[in-house]
Amino acid sequence: MLSAHLDGELISLPSRDAAAGRRLLELLNEDHEKARGALLEALDTDRYLRLLSALDAAATAPRVRKSDIAVEELARKEFRRLRKFRRRLGSDPSDADLHKLRIGGKRARYAAELEGSARGGAATGFIARAEEFQDVVGEHQDAIVAEKVVRDLAARTRGAGASLAAGRLVERQQDRRRRARDAYPKAWKRLRRAGDRAWRRG
Repeated sequence: MLSAHLDGELISLPSRDAAAGRRLLELLNEDHEKARGALLEALDTDRYLRLLSALDAAATAPRVRKSDIAVEELARKEFRRLRKFRRRLGSDPSDADLHKLRIGGKRARYAAELEGSARGGAATGFIARAEEFQDVVGEHQDAIVAEKVVRDLAARTRGAGASLAAGRLVERQQDRRRRARDAYPKAWKRLRRAGDRAWRRG
């Protein structure tokens, strides 16, 4: 996914810069191939086979824990936790806090999906807003990761052309991150309102 994104960014650069930037993608693809090789090696071990057996056993006979918390209450609780965390962040959260907020949004959404599948209706709008919110803060996080990868790749290449292409790619990731930050307050407001509507009781 990152390779495809950076490839798209390179295509939009002037042809000379794009050609120089291809070396960055070659390095990234080499890294992916090495990681893939290590993964395939790990999948061919006894340890992995034991893990598969344990997962199969857990799926076949899961341990069930009784709980007196209704699914709706669980969804309400996750949304309240998310709201409380967001309130503590203030108007200009750090990159790390935005990432934590994204994770909290996922938890609240998954709880709402459980509630929605059990009862239907009330959680639907919240789920849609949560997906939109995750897209916005996810774009922010993806831009951070992409910038770091490009900087790391640039440090491993030689030549002014590749460095210039890397600089342009970094610039674009920073712009992508700014756009996501600009969209974040509105996305949060929509999510909060949908949550207030869905879980208004109590």
